[in-house]
Amino acid sequence: PSWLTNQIMSEETAKALPDGGVAIHDGYPRTQEQLDYLHENFEVVGYLYVTAPLDRLKKASANRRTCRGCGLTFSALKPPMPKMLPMACQEQCAKAPDANFNAVCAVFGEEAWETRWDDGEEFYEKRYDTYIAETQPLLDQVRDDPKFARFVVLG
Repeated sequence: PSWLTNQIMSEETAKALPDGGVAIHDGYPRTQEQLDYLHENFEVVGYLYVTAPLDRLKKASANRRTCRGCGLTFSALKPPMPKMLPMACQEQCAKAPDANFNAVCAVFGEEAWETRWDDGEEFYEKRYDTYIAETQPLLDQVRDDPKFARFVVLG
């Protein structure tokens, strides 16, 4: 719920920036209540809207994996190179790359790559419908603000 999300945003921002500063709040706000809270409790220095074609977003969601060993999230279409792994995994995984020199979890192998419970086309459709109903109207409110910037991912 928005009240809890707002509370978490305030607490985590205060922890990360105890003396003030600038934070990027990724994926926030998503509801009108959250946008109102943002404007009342934070100094907004900019809005960055990142978008991509719907088919690309669906494909990314369907292919997102998380390693049970280290927690790294990546695309199954392009597993991470050993040098891109968290420092704790680099030494172990660098010794076991696949034929394309992509990393394989040294603890669990490829079985380590789990799909999130809410990934997949049916879940993505539900998230997209929620976005259209709740978040798109917020974008319409800030689109003409001079602090607004749009970034489009193609291909």
